Amino acid sequence: MSFNELMFRNVEGSSADPVRTWHPEVIASILAYGGADDYAPVMNEIFADPWGPVARTVEDIVRHLDLDDEDESVDSGTAALFAAGLRYAREDAETEEQSAVADELAQLVRRSGLRQTEFAARLGTSAGRLSNYLRAKISPRASLMVRARRVAADAESSTGAPGRQPSFRKPGLRKE
Repeated sequence: MSFNELMFRNVEGSSADPVRTWHPEVIASILAYGGADDYAPVMNEIFADPWGPVARTVEDIVRHLDLDDEDESVDSGTAALFAAGLRYAREDAETEEQSAVADELAQLVRRSGLRQTEFAARLGTSAGRLSNYLRAKISPRASLMVRARRVAADAESSTGAPGRQPSFRKPGLRKE
């Protein structure tokens, strides 16, 4: 019987199933008795979904080891490897999410047709802070994103088209 078969002997499923469907007991067995080839699918799933069920299971196992120094079922090096993998996967996901928020905000500023300083004023923030949001240095609160969507939509509807500024003329004057 292979190691893969042994890991799944007391649970339903097989190593051919998606990792996210594996029983926590299988994941614990991999951390305790597996090797690099066994770690790879678990680590790949952690990177695919850093807060998903597999990541949470690994996090619980690693946390349990930190609390119970007498439990030697998982090597401390393996625990450190997976703890670092979790940390890195989550940091990477947060960076990508922060960039996505910055991209959406930049699109809203463009769609509004307003200058950044005017857009910032309508949001109730400074131009410098808006610049930090747009460069993904910091992330805005969810309420500011809701406000940004509203500001962009209002500006777009008042100008008639994205990027077009309204013309203000006194009645009776002709445009030449």
